Amino acid sequence: MDITHRLQLVLKDARNVESWLNNQAQIIGNVMKKYNWGIGYEQLIKIADEVHIDYLKPKSFQQTRFVQSELMVYKAFQKDFKLFFTDLQQKRMISISKGSNTEVKAYSLELKLFKDPDFICQLLVTLDILELVTKFSCTVQNVNAYIWTIFDYFEILMNTLNEMETEMKNGKMSETNFPLLFQKIEGLRNNFHRDCLLIGDDCLRKTKSHSQAQENITSFQTTKKKN
Repeated sequence: MDITHRLQLVLKDARNVESWLNNQAQIIGNVMKKYNWGIGYEQLIKIADEVHIDYLKPKSFQQTRFVQSELMVYKAFQKDFKLFFTDLQQKRMISISKGSNTEVKAYSLELKLFKDPDFICQLLVTLDILELVTKFSCTVQNVNAYIWTIFDYFEILMNTLNEMETEMKNGKMSETNFPLLFQKIEGLRNNFHRDCLLIGDDCLRKTKSHSQAQENITSFQTTKKKN
């Protein structure tokens, strides 16, 4: 069995072991199914034109041996995050005008999840980890890669992953090992600032206070420390 196949199996094992990672993958997978074709995709393009931002075509998780395909699903979700959020807001307002309490409740629950700092932090951490694993996967797929070079990169990968695990357990993540998380962290600490992952004005008005957002970030780190 080659290394790239083993890496894909490791990701599947990780989702089976870590409930938060499995829940995250299920949520993202369900969102992507709504928008990767048909009316959902047309709505995504329409909103992108309205708010004048680029988008990535939504992608679904595939039964593949290549780790980078999984990373692309998460990257597309991050890139299109505002579009998904805007669409949910619009659908919720339409449901309110129609008096459809069931739909209003469903959309409200989805919006609440999208505004949850824990969910955002988990997504950013996953992206940082997948970025690292994907670089290793691409390296070993290089036809010119020598076996000793692969071993060296594997040692670096394992050392870095062990460092990341230790930092997550201690609740003290470093910028070196979690660059994307640190890039967005100030936005998370300031009520999801415009430069953060979530950029909606409506969310900025309704999101939690600075102290409460910071409390949730700390809570996420504490939870990982206990696990």
